[in-house]
Amino acid sequence: MSNGVTKRVEAPGARLRGVALGIRQHLTPQEFAQFRPADEWPLVEDCTQLPLAELATEGTFRALPFAQRRYVVLLASLQRVALPVRLALSTRMVAPVSLDMLPNFQYLEDLMATHYAAIFPMRAQQAERVANGQKQVALAARSLWYAGYALKPGLGGLDVVTWDKLVAIIRLRTVHSMGLVALRELLRRDPDSLVDEEYLSVYDAERNLWVTAGLLPPATAIEASVKTFVFGWLRDRIDQELVIEERNDAGQLKRRTGLSRVTPNYWQALAYNLRFFLEQCREAALTDLTVETLTSAYQRALSHRTTRSQRIIFRVAVRYWLAWYQRTENSALNLEHIAPRVRRSEPKAHGPVFSTAKAHTLIRTLLDDTSPLFNENQIMDFRYRRACLLLLATAARPREVLHLLQDAMVQDREGVYWLRFHRTKTKRTMPDRAPLQWIHAVRIREDAVRWVREFQQLAPREKITSPGDRHGDGLTAYRLFANEFNTHLVDVGSVGAWLRRLQHRLWSDDGGAHFTPQNFRALHLTYRRIVGDEDTLLERQAGHTHPDSKRPYTMTLPAEQVTQFADILNEGVWPRQATGANTGSESDAGVSVDAMTHMASQFTVTTPKLDAAKQLVDQVLQWTANGGKLAGTLRDSDRTLPLLSVGGYTHNCAAPLLLNCGHTPGHCRDCPHYRPDPGTEDQHQVEIFREMLYYFECRAVEKTYHTTGQRTMIFQKRHACPCRALTHMKKGRRQGEYDEGNPRPRSHSL
Repeated sequence: MSNGVTKRVEAPGARLRGVALGIRQHLTPQEFAQFRPADEWPLVEDCTQLPLAELATEGTFRALPFAQRRYVVLLASLQRVALPVRLALSTRMVAPVSLDMLPNFQYLEDLMATHYAAIFPMRAQQAERVANGQKQVALAARSLWYAGYALKPGLGGLDVVTWDKLVAIIRLRTVHSMGLVALRELLRRDPDSLVDEEYLSVYDAERNLWVTAGLLPPATAIEASVKTFVFGWLRDRIDQELVIEERNDAGQLKRRTGLSRVTPNYWQALAYNLRFFLEQCREAALTDLTVETLTSAYQRALSHRTTRSQRIIFRVAVRYWLAWYQRTENSALNLEHIAPRVRRSEPKAHGPVFSTAKAHTLIRTLLDDTSPLFNENQIMDFRYRRACLLLLATAARPREVLHLLQDAMVQDREGVYWLRFHRTKTKRTMPDRAPLQWIHAVRIREDAVRWVREFQQLAPREKITSPGDRHGDGLTAYRLFANEFNTHLVDVGSVGAWLRRLQHRLWSDDGGAHFTPQNFRALHLTYRRIVGDEDTLLERQAGHTHPDSKRPYTMTLPAEQVTQFADILNEGVWPRQATGANTGSESDAGVSVDAMTHMASQFTVTTPKLDAAKQLVDQVLQWTANGGKLAGTLRDSDRTLPLLSVGGYTHNCAAPLLLNCGHTPGHCRDCPHYRPDPGTEDQHQVEIFREMLYYFECRAVEKTYHTTGQRTMIFQKRHACPCRALTHMKKGRRQGEYDEGNPRPRSHSL
């Protein structure tokens, strides 16, 4: 970059060291001597006999010797030739002359001095990160200059970069991609540049995709029918309601049906799925509107829809079009034969079942400000984490949280803080109401107040528009959430992708379902149901307008099991003692066991449970005395089993890492580093025997239940998966990383 002393070169008729820029001709020996030693001219003289257009091809450039390639880069620096974009972005040759004095790069320096800190606020106090980021931007601008692109008109380039050109270059995914993205955001803030995103409506954007796919104009009967349905009849329903009249053969009215308007987002979803349907028809060369052809095309396309939600919306789109075709053409197509409805044998009495153990681990991870699983020096990790925490604290829908305004948090006269959601699912479509006239307010606690204030410190400083036809609120306002460059709102899918990455770090070997942003709503309302809150409070918290709407969120297990969780919550896991009570142990004086062990499991046997355990042991002994046999080898011993509390040895092992995974003892004993501390071998033998009895009792109890949710609750404690640290240690074990001096102990398989 320029040090501020170099005189700027003007673009019209610009010259660098007396050599003209932008002239489509080779350098003379005298001009070459202004940049390189004169004795290098014989090395490049043969290259000057080739046409400039031939030198600019990638094949010719890579076949040239080093000195001649450097000559071509010098020509590109002087804008006498433009290299191909991919070649310009991949070459690592430095220009034989400094480009800082050119007006294009002086303009870039001013642009970064003005806007870089606002775009990257997290880097403002870190000089090294700022220097590295600006260096990436400068290298990206230099590569564009080699390709003949100036940053804006009047800066001397052969061409000027625009929004479409820059987006296409970024999609090449070269080493300069990050610098190009930052450069794009810098240029967007200058009204004189041509890098300005052109907003397309949902209708225009989808039509362009149909043209790109070659479906417009239509070439077959199927394509013509679907095109008329999507861009004609269905498109008209965005603006007005429709009335369908059905008449008999005599012309008498049989039925009149009113159809309400469809939203632009719903129209786009149907158009996208029907476009996919036509693409599959074209691949299979299916053109006729017959039952056999349509059935084959439908089954072919449906097989490519992987998730349940994708199959549902695809089935709806195809049935919608077929019903319209059947009605308008008086066709006798069998709709149920082509795209049959899904027949479910039995309804569900509750929502999706989630693991309470995993939910506990995930919430503790999100609440941990020092967790190594995310980096809050990155602005998006900072925002994604707090978005998840606000979802958990408010039970709001993800899109409601992501549309929050900067002044959404208010305080009433009693000092209570409330969070106002102006963009809601149930109230935003009320007729004749302004968007801000219907507000759903939720009371928030101290931790949520702190998260909102932290958001406000790094909130966008410019207004952001959320188009109404793209799941937005149609407002241009100061937002609480934004993307990395503070230009658009955060998408729900981006939050979900970050949450999946976080859970993959927690449970790397788990191939099951992950928690989604919408699941935080269920976690909040399920907890409120367990603590005994009334249905009215839950409906008000969730913003529901119908009492049955809360069932998928509060009934994540059958009702009787939710009641059992409430009983456990009231009873507690540990016996309650008065503060400062004498426990008879010197180690307990003045310090809490939980404070010492943090998340280690501490289970204390109460009198009813102890009696049940003794009864279970007596039953096992009676069974063996009557001829029953246990798997394994029995041996006699003179030692007696000590009397101890069950379950206090979760992490008593020689693992070299400090682990706070919150798992059961069985998980830790599966670790290759597990070795009991000296003097605790007898206690661990008692623990293993107790777990064996517990396992067989759970197997017996499991047979008495019929539903999956009930069986899941029996082994809920055993469903936690090994943490990432343990997984790495297992991989290291297989690779021989920990073999020396640390033999694998005998495993205790249950």
